[in-house]
Amino acid sequence: MPNFEFHTLAVKGHTQADLPNRFLKQTGASRALLVMLPGLNYSCDNPLFFYTASICLAHSIDVLQLWANYNAREFQLLGEKDQLRWLVDDATALITAGRAQRDYSHLLLAGKSISTLTLGALFGDSDAYQEAYAIWFTPLMRFPVVLRGMSRARPKSLFIGGSADHSLDTNLFSNFPRIPYRETIVIEGADHSLQIPGDLPRSLDAMKTIVTAVETFITSALAG
Repeated sequence: MPNFEFHTLAVKGHTQADLPNRFLKQTGASRALLVMLPGLNYSCDNPLFFYTASICLAHSIDVLQLWANYNAREFQLLGEKDQLRWLVDDATALITAGRAQRDYSHLLLAGKSISTLTLGALFGDSDAYQEAYAIWFTPLMRFPVVLRGMSRARPKSLFIGGSADHSLDTNLFSNFPRIPYRETIVIEGADHSLQIPGDLPRSLDAMKTIVTAVETFITSALAG
């Protein structure tokens, strides 16, 4: 039997409309919350997030997933600054609502692609989330806000990218400063979905590498 329940939190996003979300709440005690911020065309049911959520649920962590549709015309017609403001407003509202559910001692954030812009702003523009642990899937390093956030992220961050991802500066990513609270993983041959095109066995091996790294990271976060 599952040891968690499905809920939807009442959250108003940037537009003051209800923000689509799914809250997977442990039936027992939990001292940690993971907030998942998806990619533009990569929902919380896709493999990277599915396995990350599964790991967290197995470790008695509550999971809060964002299900906003940023392919909507209203969002896509905006300039970069207004889009970023929208992303940050949605994420901030969701995180605030999530943290109000229990007295959590640990906050974890996971974002992919467009949501690494959000992580970049959260970590780079203020100190409000400096205690959070973060997983950055395929960070959009061509955007200064992402690089700034990656540089300032505390207390520990896991960065995962693919060498064949067009949005990743592989040289910069591979040589990103390695200090105790950062870990960088490059999946050779992986594209923006962190799969190896046309090679299912290698894609499965890559996912195993990622899942192992994520579980190690989460276990370390809980011990911190």
